[in-house]
Amino acid sequence: MIQETLPPQQWAAAIHKAYQAAPAPVAAPVQRQPAAAPNNPARATGVDLSKAPTKDNAFDFGVAAAKAQGR
Repeated sequence: MIQETLPPQQWAAAIHKAYQAAPAPVAAPVQRQPAAAPNNPARATGVDLSKAPTKDNAFDFGVAAAKAQGR
């Protein structure tokens, strides 16, 4: 419409004015995805190492890992 109604010398000012009058875009809220299971090739079993076995719980730790794998 600007090119049809105004001479070329006024295009830049008219475009700038139209740009300033345009409403600001509204950003969509960010949807966070749940954290994925850690990918650790050294521990392909998926055993949670944050609860590492100790002398006191090593057996229980192994039993829980086996149950988690369906053994």
